[in-house]
Amino acid sequence: MRILRVAPLIYPDTKGGGDSHVHAMSRDQAVMGHDVTVLTTREDESLPQIKSIQDRNSGDVRK
Repeated sequence: MRILRVAPLIYPDTKGGGDSHVHAMSRDQAVMGHDVTVLTTREDESLPQIKSIQDRNSGDVRK
């Protein structure tokens, strides 16, 4: 299943409850074989618009 999740911020940029929940839920669904994309804002304007993060549990996560 392809899943698109929209969240204003996400872990590791912040470590709040909702942000950590979105990260954990997305990671777990990716581990189950789903194609998960998280669309989020950039907290730091100097960061690139798309950032790819390698997560040891879920593979490639793009921000």
